[in-house]
Amino acid sequence: FMAKQADHAVSIWASPGNEVTTVGVQALQRELGPALDLVAEMLLEPGMRADDFGRLVEQEKAYVEQQKTSPSSIANRVWSSLVWGGQHPYGKIETAATVDQITLADCDAWVARLKPEGARLWVVGKIDGETLRKQLEDRFAGWTGKAPKPIKIAKPKPAKGTMFFIHVPNAAQSQILVGHPGPARNAPDYEATQMMAAILGGSFSSRLNMNLREDKGWAYGARGGFSYS
Repeated sequence: FMAKQADHAVSIWASPGNEVTTVGVQALQRELGPALDLVAEMLLEPGMRADDFGRLVEQEKAYVEQQKTSPSSIANRVWSSLVWGGQHPYGKIETAATVDQITLADCDAWVARLKPEGARLWVVGKIDGETLRKQLEDRFAGWTGKAPKPIKIAKPKPAKGTMFFIHVPNAAQSQILVGHPGPARNAPDYEATQMMAAILGGSFSSRLNMNLREDKGWAYGARGGFSYS
């Protein structure tokens, strides 16, 4: 599969997230047909091989261990569990033990849930809608079914306490995170909030960084903003 991508100079990927799964393809116009052939193969006839699964499990466990090696990655690792609560779907912490609980059958079941009805398609490039629709229908006419319904996310239940410390021996720097659950994505002042956050801490020239790093020299860097779910 990877060799075929290289042969046609295309890039194809699948990216799971907390709320959506994204399948993407990037290709030259003349290679769109072969690219969509590979997308169809990935979605409709995935290999799901045990050897690949075992390799990816070990790769993910190595990534989990790597996350424990610096203050910044440790802070980001535990942040969600403190803000949302350890039992909340957004607050779970990945460990080697949780990775080992995943089976190849779980992955097969997850792939089986990928259906077109309810999904959305974004296209950017030098191609018209009629041509693209024909290319897609030729390959996906038999792919039917509804996408899974979004689950209802409970309100956050933050961890009790207001300050949490993790000691990292011999760390050259410390990471400090301050925050709490914020406004909803569909709040009427979303645009104004985003503009305020950009000025406050959204870039190197933001007020936080200019004050704490450039003026005071107290921090290597400072940022602030909102992360919407």
